Amino acid sequence: MLLNIQNLNFTYTPEHTKKALNQSLTLTAINLSLKKNEKVALVGSNGSGKSTLLLQIAGCLTPQKGDIYINDVAITGKPKKAGKHIGMLFYNPEVQLLLPSVREEILFALEATSSRQKISHEQIKKIAKDFNCLDLIDLPPQNLSTGEKQRVALMTLLITSPQLILLDEPTSTLDPKARKNLIDTLNRLNTALLIATHDLDMALSVTQRTIVLHKGTITADGATKNILTDAEFLNKNDLELPLSLQKNSINQHIVSTL
Repeated sequence: MLLNIQNLNFTYTPEHTKKALNQSLTLTAINLSLKKNEKVALVGSNGSGKSTLLLQIAGCLTPQKGDIYINDVAITGKPKKAGKHIGMLFYNPEVQLLLPSVREEILFALEATSSRQKISHEQIKKIAKDFNCLDLIDLPPQNLSTGEKQRVALMTLLITSPQLILLDEPTSTLDPKARKNLIDTLNRLNTALLIATHDLDMALSVTQRTIVLHKGTITADGATKNILTDAEFLNKNDLELPLSLQKNSINQHIVSTL
């Protein structure tokens, strides 16, 4: 098993709230596992605990109880250990892009793979081209659009070949074209993905399995198509059907009334 979480419990303390205002969330008895190359959606309403759970897995937060393992290696609260196996695309990609140019971001990522001394100018250009970032290579990341920043941040994560990528609301700030490009990229990847998202249509397109969080607990874990087409269950968990299914229902209603 690639990822294994056992009985994870977490509550924000006063020390946490100095850094994250108004956090009152509690995660309770979280048990889940991911296989190699498995693509999983993590869905839930605002405040359900999605981002907090990703931060636990990445080692940015330490649970009060429970254990997290990658390939049977304990990584609970150990970001350096977690970072050897896990990459995280944060909600705001700006926090991951700190260098003067996209080229230097690529070199920094390569350095983490011990490849910096072997890389040529042409190879750097090829990496940028493969990720549709060639036109950005000499630009400062802070001058890029949100979609471009996200594309560069994901590229630098993939350069390090993580076994698991955590994505926090990856489509929330993207225009339709950038969203489609991201979905196409995620579908091509042979890497395990855990995607916290409100974009249930994207979850239908990319993932085979969905985990539902509601008020800090897991209320469902199963096939994406089964969970995200169950309107009654979704409503009980403060969610709605994917927009594409809502449109289909409306169209069928219109046809039936003609």
